[in-house]
Amino acid sequence: MGHFSDNLDEKEIPIAELNAHGWLRFRYEDEILNYFLCPEDQSLEKPPLATNELFVGLCFELSLRQPMIDYTDEGDRRYFIHDYIRTKRGYQFFDLIEIVGDILAVTDRKAKERYQQAVEEYGDDDEWVSDLSIETVIKLKSFGFDTYVQKVNSLFSETYISYFLDNDGRIHSIDNPDASFSLAREVYKIVESKQASVNSESTLSTPEVDTILDLINNSQFVDDENRQSVRTSSQLFKEKKYQDVLRILFPSIEAIINKYLVIEGVRPDKFTGLAKKVEWLESNGSLPPDLSKTVGIIYPRNLISHGDYSPPKQLLEPLCVLAFRYIIQLLTRYKHDGAISL
Repeated sequence: MGHFSDNLDEKEIPIAELNAHGWLRFRYEDEILNYFLCPEDQSLEKPPLATNELFVGLCFELSLRQPMIDYTDEGDRRYFIHDYIRTKRGYQFFDLIEIVGDILAVTDRKAKERYQQAVEEYGDDDEWVSDLSIETVIKLKSFGFDTYVQKVNSLFSETYISYFLDNDGRIHSIDNPDASFSLAREVYKIVESKQASVNSESTLSTPEVDTILDLINNSQFVDDENRQSVRTSSQLFKEKKYQDVLRILFPSIEAIINKYLVIEGVRPDKFTGLAKKVEWLESNGSLPPDLSKTVGIIYPRNLISHGDYSPPKQLLEPLCVLAFRYIIQLLTRYKHDGAISL
C-alpha cells in the first residue's frame, strides 16, 4: 500500500505544505508521538512504540540508507525523528504519520497473536493468561492503532486540516466546507498563479493596502506601536521581504485580538494560544465563525515570530496576503454588544 506522497500530484503539493504548518508538526510530536513512544530500556507492552523501532521503520519505508549508518544510538535516532518532523516537506511529514500508524497496527496484531497463542498453550483459565488478557485489552484501547487514528483526526480537526486518517492507515483529502479549507484553496490559487507567471502583479492590490492603512490609522483598537508595525509590514511586503512581514504582522494581529478580549471584560492571559482567544470571541458573538476557523491557517505565528519555523518559500507571499486580509476582516467584523465597531 502506497503512502500519502504516492497519491499526490504536483498541483496538490502547495495544499499539502499549507496543511503541514509548524504548529501542527509541533503538536503531533508533543501530544501524539511522545504519547506512544517509550524509552528503549522500557517494556514495549505499554506504551507500544520504541524509538529504534520507529527509526528503523521510517528508514525502511522511505528507503533511507545513510541514516541507518550515521545514527546508531537511541538519542541520535530520536533527534533524527524530531528533525524529520520539523524540517521535511509537508507530504513527507504526512508519510511519517502513516508509517507510525502502520507500526502500531503491526504491534496490535502481535499483541493479539501473543494472547491467542497463550490461550491455546495454557488455557484461558490460567492466572497468567488472565492477566495477559487484561494487559492486552488495556494496551489496545489506550495505545493501539484505533487510539492513534482518533488522536490524529482530533488534531486535524482542531487545527482545521483538510485531511483525515482513515481506518486503512492512509491520509485522505476531505471536501471540507469550513472557511479555513476554502481559504487554503484560495492560497493555493495564489501559488498557482505565481508559478504560471513570474512577472504577475502583486497579489495584494494597491486598494487593499490603502484599505488596511486607512483602517489601522482610524481604528480605536490599534495602538500607535501596532499601527507602525502594520505600516512597516506593508513596506516590507513591497520589498518582497515576506518572512519579515510575517514576524512583524502576527504579533499585531494578536494585539488586536487581545484588545477585543479586554473590551469584552476578559483577560487575554487566561487563554493558551491565539486560537483559543478567537474561539472565545466567536462563542461570545464578537467575531464570526469563519474568522475563528481561519486561525488554523496562520496557527504557527509564534514559531514564525521567534524564527523557529519558516514556511516553504512558495507559500510565504500567500501567507502574507492572508495575514493582511485577515486584519481587514478583523477590524471590520468585530461586534461589541451586537453592533459592529470600527
